[in-house]
This record gives sequence, C-alpha cells and structure tokens, in this order.
Amino acid sequence: IPTIGIDWFYMFIYPLINKMPVTTWGLIVAGLAFSMSIPWLTRQKRPSTVQMITENCTGCTQCFKDCPFEAIHMQPRTDDKPYEFEAALLPDRCAGCAICVGSCSFNGIIYPEKTGDDVLNEIKKKLLEIKGKGDPAIIGFTCFSSAGEGFDANRILNNVRFIELPCIGMIHPSWVEFSLKEGAHGVVVCGCPMGDCQYRFGNQWISERLSMRRAPLLKSTVDSSKVRTYWLSRIEKDELTESLRAFTRELKGEKVSVETYRARKGVEYSLASIILLIPFLLIAYFVKAPHRFASPEDSVLVVGIRHEGQRIEKCNQATMLQEEAEKFRESLKKTGGIRMQLSRWKECKRGRFPVYIELYIDGKKVISGSYDPKGIEDDGPSFIYERIPLKPGVHAVKLIMKDSKAEDATPYVLTKIADFEKGKIRVIDFDELKKTLRFS
Repeated sequence: IPTIGIDWFYMFIYPLINKMPVTTWGLIVAGLAFSMSIPWLTRQKRPSTVQMITENCTGCTQCFKDCPFEAIHMQPRTDDKPYEFEAALLPDRCAGCAICVGSCSFNGIIYPEKTGDDVLNEIKKKLLEIKGKGDPAIIGFTCFSSAGEGFDANRILNNVRFIELPCIGMIHPSWVEFSLKEGAHGVVVCGCPMGDCQYRFGNQWISERLSMRRAPLLKSTVDSSKVRTYWLSRIEKDELTESLRAFTRELKGEKVSVETYRARKGVEYSLASIILLIPFLLIAYFVKAPHRFASPEDSVLVVGIRHEGQRIEKCNQATMLQEEAEKFRESLKKTGGIRMQLSRWKECKRGRFPVYIELYIDGKKVISGSYDPKGIEDDGPSFIYERIPLKPGVHAVKLIMKDSKAEDATPYVLTKIADFEKGKIRVIDFDELKKTLRFS
C-alpha cells in the first residue's frame, strides 16, 4: 500500500470519501444546494425609483448625462413650459441610486425615501445634537457601502453625525453650503473608493462637483478648508475615525500629525502579513502531505469493474440497421427508389440491466449489491468500485457477477485462493475482450 503525496488543497475530498463516504457526499450535496440558494437568500428588496417633477424641469440634460444606467432620456416638452426638452424616467432601468437628485438644481427629481427637504431637516436635527459640546460640529454625508455606513450607531465621536444616502452621488452641493450656514464647523463627504462605486460614477461625480469641475457646482464662496472628502470602504472605519479626529483638531487650529497613526497602521500591516503567512505555510505543506488510503499492516482487495449490463429489451440496433439497408438495396434495384423504414430501430429501447455482484471472502459474504447503469437513458456501463481491507495471509475469494435478470443468464464467476501480503493491493476487474473476470 503506497504512501501518496496527495495535494490536499485540491484533492482533500478523496480521503474524506474514503473514510466517511455517506457523510462526505451528504455535505457535498448540502453545500451545493446552499451555494445555489445564495442568490435567493441574499436578494435585497428592489430600491425605490426616483420621481420626475416635470413642471420643475428646465431640460438642462444634466441628469441625463449623470445617470450611470441610462435610465433617463430627454423628450420633447409635454406641457407649455418654454423649454425644448424635459427629462423622462425609464423605471425598469432605474437602480434607485438617486445620483440624478444631486444633478438637478431645480427640484425636478426627488427620491421618495429621502427627499431634499428630508435631508435639510436631518441636517438641522443632527446639528442640534452636536453643537455646543466643545469640539467643532461636523456634518457628514455617506453612502450605504462606505466606511461611514452605521458610523453614528457607535457614537465614537460625539461631534460628528452622518447622513446616510443610497449613493454619495446623490449629494447636491447646496447641501454642503446649507450645513455650514446652519452652524456646522466642517462637512465630510465619505464614499466608496474611487473606481469601486456601487453605482459606477457616484463618487466621481460628487468629487467633480465639489471641485467645481462638473455642474451643479459648489459655490466659490464656500470655504473649501472646511470640507473634506474620504473614499473608504466599509472595512476602513478605523481610518475614517482617525481622519475625523485629525479634521477636528485641524478645525480647532491645532497642528495635525499623522505619524502616530501611521506607526499604528504599520504594526497592523505587519500583524496582517504574519496572519496571512500561516495559511500560506499550511498550503505549502499540504500540497504534498503524505496520505495512506489503508493501514500498511493490512492488505487490500479492490473490486474495480466497468461493465455494461445486457439490454432490457432484446434488440440490436446495428443488426436492425443492416437488415433495413439490405432491404433498401434490393428494393432500389427493382423499383428505383424506396425509403428505409427505421421505425423499428427508433422503438428499440436502450436501457440496460444493473450489474449485480456477490463477493465471498473465506466463505463469508462481504458484498451483495446492484450497480445501476449510467447515462440519461440508463444505457451506459455500470461502475463498481469496492475496497475490502484484509488481514495478511491466505484467503479464499469468490466473486459472482450477473449482468441480466433473466433466469437462463449465465453468471460470471471467479474463484481464487491467494496469498494477501502485508501492504499489498490485489485487484479484481473484468476483461471486456475475453468476457471474463480476472484477478491480479
């Protein structure tokens, strides 16, 4: 019985099947069923679509330009307003990102779940919570997919409150100006990392609006030193916290140093590298980790047979086809043309009988089983693979194999008395050419 250097990373399943076949296959089926159900288990409710307020639309086309999913198109006016076009929504394409809300300066688009008035009222409410508590009050805007998501729930910083939006691109620059006018000392915009926006371009559009490179523009009268943008993923909440603390100290007029923060991040990166090294070393070892499929103190008898059972219905398609071809040839000589009749050939069912075996070791029956044929129509071969550990020594082996349920069918029989040596494997298979069982 050889020791095999098995690649456990890819072939771990084989030792498990060898030791626990029923449990392993059960886990495989359960895992496959769970994997296939993930799209349904994780499917989220479809977000609300935006609503177009046509009477407020000036046909400026900015929402049309900004929509990442081409859910807005421009059409000729349907009212008596003195504009050539109006924006119209294709609801089936709308992803509910509300980026177009931030594109419109005329309240021509609203997001029902959080309108512009709702945002302004939320700014006022959150400022009342944090103003007058010592540290500068900071109002933040964030999306559901960035580091600011759920930030308020932890109350890590008492001087910061976030307003959550479906996408950071929903922000209208006037909201930043409104926050500062209402008494905020600073405004923070926290969205997904650049190039990784859930809605494609939301973070890019708001970044360009705040830097006065894309309409609608942030007014030049707004003090840009009081506005910060952070592009961080959900797992970078610690970095967001440190950045907000540094921004707070900056608003207080203190000199900001990030050396301590960088040193701590260096330690974290070192620990992360060590942790990641552990699975790498395990994989490197288990790529060629030795494994034995049986005890070296035993011998093993393997029954490995691939054999086609007899047809359930006695018909031979090849013979039928040859007979029809002969009829066709004779008729062609006499009549000059006649169609071959292949209806009998089509009606010939292809199903086969299972292959049945009985294995006796020293007169004791150790296997008695039926092995079904493979194939969609049960017309393929049956596969038999059984492993029987044996104590070293001389054993009498008898194998009976039947490939038909007919009473007059002759079974295949192998009888052998053989010496099973310690650590050796003996095999019983079937010679399809000679139609006999063989022992090696």
